[in-house]
Amino acid sequence: MNEGGNVYIEGSNFGADHSTTQFFDYFGCSYDSDYTNNVQEITGVDGSIISGMTFDFSDGSDENYSVDEISKDHGNDLLYSTGDYMRGVYYENSSGYRTIATTAVLGGFIDGLFYTRAGLISTYLDFLLDGFNAADDTPEQNSTSLMANYPNPFQSSTKIDFYLKSSGKTKVSIFNIKGEKVKTILSDNLEAGDHTVQWDGKNSADTKVKSGIYFYKLEFNGYSRIKKMVLTN
Repeated sequence: MNEGGNVYIEGSNFGADHSTTQFFDYFGCSYDSDYTNNVQEITGVDGSIISGMTFDFSDGSDENYSVDEISKDHGNDLLYSTGDYMRGVYYENSSGYRTIATTAVLGGFIDGLFYTRAGLISTYLDFLLDGFNAADDTPEQNSTSLMANYPNPFQSSTKIDFYLKSSGKTKVSIFNIKGEKVKTILSDNLEAGDHTVQWDGKNSADTKVKSGIYFYKLEFNGYSRIKKMVLTN
């Protein structure tokens, strides 16, 4: 890493392996202890780059499920498990150098309704590469696509753009982080082309919902896509 490398990957026991070195200075964190307890759940800390993400973690007797504890020296908490043990941090120094250190074995994460391991990795890359997912918001030619809402985060309202490759029944719905439907903001037959819908942060009872992470889902002729947005009241 001193020679200017951009990517560093090591096994799950990197905490104990480097506990007596200056290795953690690169990641803005410190090593605390080795395999303290069996982890049941990993949850993104509020305000972090994975705020709201929750994963069940495979339960087992193998030591890979007992995750090392680390603590932050800089930056923000990235992951923690039940019992408030810290499992990871992300860090950006004053010159823009970014790192992520997590001690949880990725293979132990169980995909949920909205969050998947692939989505987690994408979020990591987005942070590390500063906009890695931007290309995902560009619709492919002649392909149904769902774009990022704007503004995001938002307060009073936000717009959602999507492109339909043909005409047909189209639905756009809003969900909370529990997977509960908040409101269907569009359910209609639409023509092919570009479309925009708007959500005012209210539920089906026309009541303003609480601040937090929400999801919007586009359904069209067998196509289904979900994206994340943040409401701040």
